[in-house]
Amino acid sequence: PEDACWTSASDWNDLNITVAGKLIATRPVTLPCYPGPEYDKEACATVLVGWYNSTFVSENPVDLDCPVNITCLPIDIATTSSNVTNSCSIGSNPRYAINVTAVEDISATLAFAQKKNLRVAVKATGHDILGRNDGSRSIEVWLRYFRQAISFQDSFDSSTGSTASHWQGTAMKLGCGYMWHKVYAAAKEYNVVVVGGGSPTVSSTGGWMQGGGHGPASHTFGLGADQVLEAEVVLANGTLVTANACQNQDLYFAIRGGGAGTY
Repeated sequence: PEDACWTSASDWNDLNITVAGKLIATRPVTLPCYPGPEYDKEACATVLVGWYNSTFVSENPVDLDCPVNITCLPIDIATTSSNVTNSCSIGSNPRYAINVTAVEDISATLAFAQKKNLRVAVKATGHDILGRNDGSRSIEVWLRYFRQAISFQDSFDSSTGSTASHWQGTAMKLGCGYMWHKVYAAAKEYNVVVVGGGSPTVSSTGGWMQGGGHGPASHTFGLGADQVLEAEVVLANGTLVTANACQNQDLYFAIRGGGAGTY
C-alpha cells in the first residue's frame, strides 16, 4: 500500500461498483479503544465485552477467533497504564475485504486480485488457530454472509447426474456461510444426524471440513471430510466448477481432507 504501484483509489472504487458496494476498507476491531480521532468509549466497551465471543468475532472481516500477530489488543484507556502504545494499525490483516453474497462477487474479487497482483485471503468465521485466514496487505474474500440456503434431499441427487459416489441416502446441501448451529437446527427439523464441528460457531464448509473435520459424531460416522459428496468451487481464475467423484476428482480429493495445501 505504501508503494507507488499499489492499486489506486479509482481502481478500488471500480471494484466496489462491480460488487455492488460490498467492498470494505478494513480497520482493527480494537481501534475505538485507542487514543485518537477514532476513539469511541461506547464502541470500545462493546469490543471489550465481545473480544472472546465467537459470534462477535465472526461479524468483523478481520477479527479472528484465534488471534495471531495482533498489533493492537483491546485496552481500556481509563484503567490501562500510561506507558501503553498509542498506536493501532491494521498490521498483518487484509487491507480490504469483500462481503461476498454471491458467486459473482467471488469471481470478480479473484479476477481483480489476479489483474492487480494482489494477495488473497479467505475468511469464513476465523477459527483457524494458525491464522491462515489472515494475510498482510491482501484482499479478503469474506464468506460470513454467503448463505444461499440449506436444502435437504431424501436421496442424494448429484447436480451433474453423477452416480460415482454410490450413495443413495439422505443428503444436505449447505451454503458456505452457515455456522454449525444453523446446520444442526436444520438437521433436527429433518430428523437426521449431520457430522459437524464441536463448536457451534465454526463455518460448516470452511477450513474445518477441508482440514479433515472432527466432531462429536466422528466416532460413529467418520470425519466431516468423509461426508462430502459434491462441492461447487470457484477456481482462482473465477470459474465456477463442480467437484465430485466423477469430475474434477483432484479438487474433490483436496476438499475431502487433502488440505488447502493441495490446491
